[in-house]
Amino acid sequence: MTRSLITQILIITAGLALAAPGSARDAVNRDPDKYQDLLENENVRVLAYHDPPGEKTHQHRRPAFVLYAITPFKRTITLPDGKMILREFEAGEQCGQKHKH
Repeated sequence: MTRSLITQILIITAGLALAAPGSARDAVNRDPDKYQDLLENENVRVLAYHDPPGEKTHQHRRPAFVLYAITPFKRTITLPDGKMILREFEAGEQCGQKHKH
């Protein structure tokens, strides 16, 4: 896997009410230097994410989402319960998660 100097991801969330923009746990509010709103309406919110290797983000909440990797990246994620998982994506890969009720 060739590594880019900058991780670039598109994150698409469903439903403005679920995305909770403006809340204290919103990714854009937690890490405004890394996340950018590209589109937001009553049905969908599209975020761009950019960071250099080694950067960390604050824990945040995300509703149902689709993630699309523009560049390859590897990331260690610490879950709220302290469990750590390693995620690795090639450019063009995507994943998603349904909203948990």
